[in-house]
Amino acid sequence: MTTTAHPVAIVEDDESVRNSLQRLLRSVDLPVIAYASAEDFLARSLMDTPSCLILDIHLGGMSGVELVERLANEKMRMPVVLITADEEAGGSGEPDSVTCLRKPFDEATLIQAIEAAISKLGPPE
Repeated sequence: MTTTAHPVAIVEDDESVRNSLQRLLRSVDLPVIAYASAEDFLARSLMDTPSCLILDIHLGGMSGVELVERLANEKMRMPVVLITADEEAGGSGEPDSVTCLRKPFDEATLIQAIEAAISKLGPPE
């Protein structure tokens, strides 16, 4: 597993999914911090820049796609793994720093996507 000093951030409005993702990442010794909304994530301290962002596309309020666009506009560089149940989501229009996983996915697939995202873009500075 890739080691990182910065936490992996989870933005997921479904509490049970958010808690499951936290447990999974902690089980492979990744530091993790979770947010219930894109707005909560944006309100975080800028010192808490994640090594990777696990982001549900469909959130109440600002969507995951809108958050990715805002981060890009603000030149906030971080790898993102989008998660969705939407069959149409993802594809060639995504920036290189974004990976999309369709639910349901297995634990190994998510861990591999996080490792690949962090190694491709590198950890935040």
